[in-house]
Amino acid sequence: MRFVETCVFTGLVRGETRRGELRTTTTLEYEAYQPMAEEKMRQVADEIRARWPSVEGIALVQRVGQLDPGTPTVLIACTAAHRDTGVFDAAR
Repeated sequence: MRFVETCVFTGLVRGETRRGELRTTTTLEYEAYQPMAEEKMRQVADEIRARWPSVEGIALVQRVGQLDPGTPTVLIACTAAHRDTGVFDAAR
């Protein structure tokens, strides 16, 4: 049996943002031009592979549509044979 280390980064819609005064978010609407978004995601995956060649698997997900606070917006998952080979940095 082969074991694999998996590291996952998830971005969430913030309910509150403080840059100066406090701002409350009730909902966000994400839109994307699909061909451009998919090309950008391929570019990100290629950059991960080039910088961390030990990363074996990469999954990228970007949500679109109406999202409420606490909802995941983006997910990046990377796998590698060992955790000390850059898999944490790659997912970040």
